[in-house]
Amino acid sequence: MVVLLVALTPLFLTKFGSKLLSGTDELYILTSEEIPENTSTLYIAYTGSNQLQPQLFAIDGSEQVKVSGGYGQYKLASVVPLLQMEGKSEQETAAALARALGLPVSRIITLKEQIPQPATKSELVSVLYKSLFKQLTHFAIPREELLFLEAVRQAPILEVLPLNESQKAISRLLDLTAQVQQFSLCSVAIVNTTGEPGQARQLANMLERRGGRVVRITDTQVQSEQTILHYHAEASSCQSIISVVKTWFSKPLEISENSLETEKYRSQLVIFIGMDSI
Repeated sequence: MVVLLVALTPLFLTKFGSKLLSGTDELYILTSEEIPENTSTLYIAYTGSNQLQPQLFAIDGSEQVKVSGGYGQYKLASVVPLLQMEGKSEQETAAALARALGLPVSRIITLKEQIPQPATKSELVSVLYKSLFKQLTHFAIPREELLFLEAVRQAPILEVLPLNESQKAISRLLDLTAQVQQFSLCSVAIVNTTGEPGQARQLANMLERRGGRVVRITDTQVQSEQTILHYHAEASSCQSIISVVKTWFSKPLEISENSLETEKYRSQLVIFIGMDSI
C-alpha cells in the first residue's frame, strides 16, 4: 500500500496540484509535536496568488524568540509543541507563532512523526508520505500535507536560512502579488493601549511585510481590555487586511464601522491593541 501511495502521489500532484492552491497568499507551517533537544528546523510552504507551485522555506528553529502570553524566550521550533502541551487552541497557537515569526500564519501542520534534524530532502519527503498514508487510510484528504509535499518536491535544495533572511525572502514574494496592491489602498493606524512597549511596532512590521500601508503608530493611556478595529465606511479595500490582522490575535476582535475614529487618526483603518493581546 505504501509503495502504491508513493507511485500515485506524483501523478495526483501533476494532475490536481494546481487545484490545491487557494488562489490567495497563504503560509503553512510544518513542525513536529515534540520539543526538539538540539538542532531544529521549521518549514514554511508559501502559496501565492500568482504562484503556480507552492514554495518551501526552511528556517533555523534554534533561534530564540519571545513567546506571547508570558512564556518568555524559547527556541522558534519549540513554540508550537510548547503551546500544544499547554492546551492552547489552534488559534492561540497560530497567533503566538505569527508573532514569533513576524509573519501571518494560515495553518499549522503538526506531525506525530519525528522530523530528522537536519532533514535531507528525501527524509522530509519520507516523513510526509507516512503522514499522508495515515490520513488517507482514514479517508481524509490532507490538502496542506499535499501542498508541503509538492513544495519539497519542487525545491532544488533544502537550504536552512536564519529567520530574518526568510522574512525578507517571503516579503519579496508577497510584494509581487495582486493582494499587496489591495493592501496598499488601505491606510492603517495602530494604537497600543496595553502599556507594553513595542506591541504596535511588531504588528506594523508584519503588515508592512504583507504590503500594508501603516501611516501612524502611537500609544495611549486609555486602556482597552479588548482589541478593537474601526474602519471607514467607504474603505472596502480594508477587508483584506483585516483578515490578515485576525491571524495576529488569539481572541475574537471587535470590528465596527467608525468614521469618527478613522478621521481622528487620519486613516481608513484604526487598530486599538487591547490587553487581551498580551
